Amino acid sequence: MTRRVKLHIIKQQRRRLWQIAEVLCVVVFVCLVIRIGIRIARQQAVAREESAAREHYRTVSTEVQEPSSMPGAAATISPYFQDLLAQNADTVGLLSFGPDMSLYVCQGDDNIYYRNHRFDGSEDPAGMIFLDFRNSIRPQSQNMILYGHNMKDGSRFGKLKRFEETEYLAENLLLNFSTLYESWDYLVFSVFHTTTDASDPEYFAYDIPEFASQEEFDAYVSAVKERSIHHNLPVDVQYGDSLLTLATCSSELDDGLLVIVCKAVVHT
Repeated sequence: MTRRVKLHIIKQQRRRLWQIAEVLCVVVFVCLVIRIGIRIARQQAVAREESAAREHYRTVSTEVQEPSSMPGAAATISPYFQDLLAQNADTVGLLSFGPDMSLYVCQGDDNIYYRNHRFDGSEDPAGMIFLDFRNSIRPQSQNMILYGHNMKDGSRFGKLKRFEETEYLAENLLLNFSTLYESWDYLVFSVFHTTTDASDPEYFAYDIPEFASQEEFDAYVSAVKERSIHHNLPVDVQYGDSLLTLATCSSELDDGLLVIVCKAVVHT
């Protein structure tokens, strides 16, 4: 085989390698574009859902409250939720906090399904806000526990970390949780970090839907107040108060969680 032939073969091999590399680059680029497109589509779907929730909350928040009742007393489903129940029978309420966040809340048969499903039932890593499957909205559990992902784009529970800031908390102490039956304001009295790792010294069992006794309730309230990153919040919590707990993931600890605990405000 002559030198010229060898060089020709080498050039052909190099050309093929470049062609293969070009094809691979195109494939990688197309996959990247598709992945980005799917992510943008998901974010837009979540944004539309949360925008609809804000509009819905504006309507629900106009509902007249029973001034002397406590959460769980109403007997009939609010008409404002009928259309949402028609869309998703797992609907249990609407959560609103801060100046701009309103979120649909569902409850599944477990605490897994809505970690990666939206309100419309489609799969999405962002999931949605969901009520602990052990909770009851009528009669209402002593401690209503809501979960949601801490999304970097601020959707779902991505804005809960703002409650770690003293200034933000001072301006947004009140949250609203409107169930199918009634709408109530809740006052934040503890913001703290814990972990899902039961062997970690920082672990705390915050997710208790019912308390067996006043002693257990008082011990729970005392423990979450002691753990709070905001000390001495002027909120008096007594046995018989209804609690609302929000939980989302946090990078402060390994397998960390950010937990916010609130008490229902009696309307007078």
